[in-house]
Order: sequence, then structure tokens, then C-alpha cells
Amino acid sequence: MNQKTSSKCWWRYRASEDNGRIRLGDPGLRPELRRRARSYTCVLVVSILTIWGALSIFYGAVFLRSRLANNINIHVIDLDHGFIGANVTRMVLDIHATPSTPVWLAKTDIQSLDQAKAWVRDHGWGALVINSGASDRYHKALSSGGGYNASGAMTLVESSGRMVIAGMLFVQPAM
Repeated sequence: MNQKTSSKCWWRYRASEDNGRIRLGDPGLRPELRRRARSYTCVLVVSILTIWGALSIFYGAVFLRSRLANNINIHVIDLDHGFIGANVTRMVLDIHATPSTPVWLAKTDIQSLDQAKAWVRDHGWGALVINSGASDRYHKALSSGGGYNASGAMTLVESSGRMVIAGMLFVQPAM
């Protein structure tokens, strides 16, 4: 055979050189090709349905999320019962609520920070806790002329067991 022809047409079937080789067009290979094509098609269809099913569930869960943010309640808990607690509680509750922001509510039946953390973990989205003794520490700092460390006056408690996207978009900015 001519070397030029064989190098140009290397893909062509030549009976004299290709005895014993199987081509894709061989009749014995057709049933296996059909089975493989069916199985690959089934895997492709299941993969597509799984991906679009998961995406539709996710996007359905976050659909119109900013219009429904007012269904999220964040609580302010006053453990101080002094002027700092009263003023901060009044100021937080006076925040104008819109459909795209969480609603602030006062919670009065909690007596300690540990109770507040447990309640938020089990039932709430988040809470602003005004720690007990904040007003007393402020008065002592004013009367003694010493410094006042405001970092111990309030504690933010956030529930991490709720919907992550709503927590990042609405609860954390509101707190």
C-alpha cells in the first residue's frame, strides 16, 4: 500500500490490516452500545433533575425574602432594670419597622444571660441583652471619676440554627 495514502487515511477500515479488530459499526457491538447509551442518558437525566430540583427548592426558599423579613422577631431583654436598660429598650423598640426589616420586641420574662442564650437557641432569631448592673457600673464610674468600660453593658445573642441567608441578610445587620 502507498505510504502517503495510509498516513492520510489512517482512520479507514482496511480488511487486510484490520482483521480481528472491532469497529463501532459492528453488529455484535450494537446491543452493548444501546445499553451504554441508555445508561448514560439515565444518569444525565437524573443529574439534571437533581440539580434543578435542589436549585428550585433553594431559590423557592429565598423568593421574596426581603418582603417577608418582618416575620423575623428580634428581642431586646432588659436585665439591668436601670436607666441604661430603659433608654436602650425604648430606643430599640422605637425603630420603625418596614416589611424588609425584622421586628424588635421586648421580652420581660427572662432573668439571666444564660436563660436568654438558651431561649434564643431554642426559640428565637436573636436578642439584644442589656446586662444586669450596667446602670450601677455607670453611676460608680461617674461618681468615682474613673473610666467606664461599656463593652460589658450589652450582649448580642444570635441563633445560628436558623436559615443562614436570613441571618446574614436581616438579623445580623439589624443587630
